[in-house]
Amino acid sequence: MSPEMRIAIQRMSRDEQLELLDEVWSLVRDDALPLPAPHAAELRRRVAAADADGVIGEPWAQLRDRLRSGT
Repeated sequence: MSPEMRIAIQRMSRDEQLELLDEVWSLVRDDALPLPAPHAAELRRRVAAADADGVIGEPWAQLRDRLRSGT
């Protein structure tokens, strides 16, 4: 990134910076980025382990309340 662009971004308001970030992310998100083979293998391993475990976790509201209570 050029120094001029960096300065222009720093001069933007926080809302303008977030809008710019959203716009850039939408451009990047539209591109299909390749998933490296080791990452894909690790994801498959983790999914298989989660499926074999049978534990599905806990509902968000229950987890949130537990975290808020500190227990």
